[in-house]
Amino acid sequence: MVVSVSSALCSVLFFHSKLGPRDQGDGALQGALHSLAELDLDYIDLYLVHWPGTQGLAVGDPRNPGNRAESWAALEELHAQGKLRAIGVSNYTPAHLQQLLAACKTRPALLQENAKLFDFSLDAAAMARLMALDDGHKYCWDSDEVA
Repeated sequence: MVVSVSSALCSVLFFHSKLGPRDQGDGALQGALHSLAELDLDYIDLYLVHWPGTQGLAVGDPRNPGNRAESWAALEELHAQGKLRAIGVSNYTPAHLQQLLAACKTRPALLQENAKLFDFSLDAAAMARLMALDDGHKYCWDSDEVA
């Protein structure tokens, strides 16, 4: 189902989309334009490169850095045209960011990272400090005691 969004509504909503790994490289410009068309928008507030790799290529494939650079250049072009108001990356390592920052004209506005809020463990001292903050409510750090 496609929902048409009025320009008045666009002024209060924030639209975000991502370039998929299959569109990395020479498909980036078309991939971003496809996102705009599918959303039926003149611009997207934030557009991210979803993943630093290219679908179908191994992580260490020497084509990945070139595909990332080509993707970023396409996003920079659309950003300059006002079609993407902000551009950024997702799941980039420090090495990926260093490569991007060394060559880009437009610095990424955002680095989105995956954080697993409940996938961690605390040692006894850290748990004691956390429990000292407890005001009687049960918080979600212990799945057995979720209130």
